[in-house]
Amino acid sequence: MKHPPIAAAVVLLCILCGGRTRASDQAADLNSDVAPLLLSLERSKFRALQQADTAVLNAIFDDGLMMVDSNGGLSAKTSYLEAVHNSATNSLHIVPESMTVKAFGGLAIVVGIYNESGMKAGHATHRRYRFIDTWQFKNGKWVCIAATATSTGL
Repeated sequence: MKHPPIAAAVVLLCILCGGRTRASDQAADLNSDVAPLLLSLERSKFRALQQADTAVLNAIFDDGLMMVDSNGGLSAKTSYLEAVHNSATNSLHIVPESMTVKAFGGLAIVVGIYNESGMKAGHATHRRYRFIDTWQFKNGKWVCIAATATSTGL
């Protein structure tokens, strides 16, 4: 063979590209396997927030939850659940507009937008938020370990 280094490079390139394709396929499979479950958990979270159902939220959130609200305030799980329980917002209606899941093995993020409307201190409110929730597969189930939301200004 006249060009053995070129032949070796082509073989090596084929092996490397094949590995990337398999890794990409595995990542796509992971996203498609996890996405429906996490989207369901997110919808459950929004329903629980709307109904101030702290029992459901307690099950969804990890004990080490770090929550950053739209004002930049940091809350742990216990203080966040207390705030939900004591919320001054009446007739709260929360509707997720869009959500996307990206899985990374035992971790996943959900990025989305939701609309929140209701009555607060006698005034009608409507806000639109972009959120990022971080989920971890822990002790046989997915739990939310970190969450943040920021107003989109609309």
